[in-house]
Amino acid sequence: MKAVGFCINRDGNSKFNSLILAKVGGKVEIKSYSYRKKGSMEFIYDKFAHSRVILYPIKNYYFIKFVKWNSKDPYVTRQDLEEMEELANEEMGTLEFYMQRKGSTLA
Repeated sequence: MKAVGFCINRDGNSKFNSLILAKVGGKVEIKSYSYRKKGSMEFIYDKFAHSRVILYPIKNYYFIKFVKWNSKDPYVTRQDLEEMEELANEEMGTLEFYMQRKGSTLA
């Protein structure tokens, strides 16, 4: 992962923003994410900037439960879903478990 952004605090000090990340050479990049109730997470990706992707923990990795799709964004394909899951699990440190899951098409 390569950091692609930073933020400025109100007092003027620059501070690294770990939520703005990019996968070098990938089609989809994580813009931001946040934690939700019951261990779920909400991710925003650059390719789908107006849509919210909701992931839930399953065993030791995260899986997309649904996408709050916005008509301003392109249609989400199965390949996009797999790439978004891979990026989210890589960011959360659960990529190894994700790649070993039953029915994995990426491994």
